[in-house]
Amino acid sequence: MNRENLFKTLIEDKLTYSNLIDSASEGIIITDAKGAIILVNRRAGEMFGYSQNELIGKSLEILIPQRFRNHHESHRTNYLKSPSRRIMGVGRDLVGLRKDKSEFPIEASLSPIKTDEGVFVLSFIIDITLRKETEKALEREKIRIQEYLDIAGVILMVINKDETIGMINKRGCAIVGYDEKELIGQNWFDKCIPENKRDFIRNHYRKILTDNRATNESFDHLIKTRSGEERIISWRNVLLRDDHQKVTGILCSGEDITEQVKAQRQAKLHQQQLAQADKMATLGILVSGVAHEINNPTSFIMLNGKIFSKVWNDIAPILESHYENEGDFVIAGMPFSRAYEKISRLIDGVSEGAKRIERIIRSLKDFARQDSGELNESVNINEVIESAIIIVHNLIKKTTDDFAFIPGEQLPQIRGNSQQLEQVIINLLTNACQSLTENQQKLNITTKFHPKDLIVSICVRDEGTGISQENLAHITDPFFTTKQSSGGTGLG
Repeated sequence: MNRENLFKTLIEDKLTYSNLIDSASEGIIITDAKGAIILVNRRAGEMFGYSQNELIGKSLEILIPQRFRNHHESHRTNYLKSPSRRIMGVGRDLVGLRKDKSEFPIEASLSPIKTDEGVFVLSFIIDITLRKETEKALEREKIRIQEYLDIAGVILMVINKDETIGMINKRGCAIVGYDEKELIGQNWFDKCIPENKRDFIRNHYRKILTDNRATNESFDHLIKTRSGEERIISWRNVLLRDDHQKVTGILCSGEDITEQVKAQRQAKLHQQQLAQADKMATLGILVSGVAHEINNPTSFIMLNGKIFSKVWNDIAPILESHYENEGDFVIAGMPFSRAYEKISRLIDGVSEGAKRIERIIRSLKDFARQDSGELNESVNINEVIESAIIIVHNLIKKTTDDFAFIPGEQLPQIRGNSQQLEQVIINLLTNACQSLTENQQKLNITTKFHPKDLIVSICVRDEGTGISQENLAHITDPFFTTKQSSGGTGLG
């Protein structure tokens, strides 16, 4: 027999009290269609601070605070029009009024009892004061924990097993640029990870869940903020488990190391630049020393070459007269008729060779001298290129049979740094030579003045292999090189 039938029998039999009713742990009240109380168990009386007899015949509204009574009468009338089992106060709190006028939270459920005497309403009432206090305590604890999380200087976030964001602190919201409500319930990887890194990073976290363990090692990766900026975050992860030790998600602690990484890269760049500057200074000292050692014999060669040229000019007519009168004769192991022209070219070659050595030494000294870094020098671009070509002449000659320098005409002087420009030209020509695979491939450098734009352009063209697609993105990165194993520095 269910409870409704039991109470129906009790009413019809005019049984007012029952040991069964009084032993119930929840409050029980039965009212008639007008809201008058016809039956109350002991627990209900204790709950509201009345004796059972005090409540019999009274309106149910005396157990409800004054501010809710009109609404309650209206609800009771509507309920009797279509009585059914229901829980009262769905979506709102119910409040009971004790005899001493104190209020307390309650939970109530209704069941109609249809009899020959009319419809009665059976109410089961529970005092939920302890539950509410517990909920408030938990809420206060949650707020306090959230405050602890929010003052943390790192991102604290929970990624649920379905990859949605379960919790994130203020620091995390500030870094990604979203409000908390915009993040909770969203897929973390779709929302905040760059698309080109998404699959890799998602698989890393899935592996943590699959392996059922998280390591103490940090995992650094990029995130994408609301503005589209990418930040570098160093993460440490801990698995979250329920009471049955089943994994429910991952607690992530993340530190924004973007500026730290930038500073490290900048420091490394400066260190490499200092090392390069030191090498250049050493090179300058070396070149100066070598130039001094080479200049002395070069000057001797040039001086003697001029003397030898004068001597030849003086004796050549005598030898030529002898040849005409006496016939051909041997000189330096060959007939005079053949040696005559060759000796002139050899003498000229000695002088030109010495002059070339002098030009190379001068160019090396200019190239290796300490650079002031100023960009206000008046520079003749064609002369800078010619000087650069002298330095890399042997490399060009060894690499290609088809090299050409096509200087532009009427180029104006430009403001700049001749030494730095020369370094650029040397690097471009060196890279071009290294890209050539056959001697028949062309390499040329041209200059041109563009009056409309008031600029002078330098164009280096080669028929080499070019830069691969994957390395194009790094073309402006300092110290990036594909020739590290062969001594490349990435400074070209």
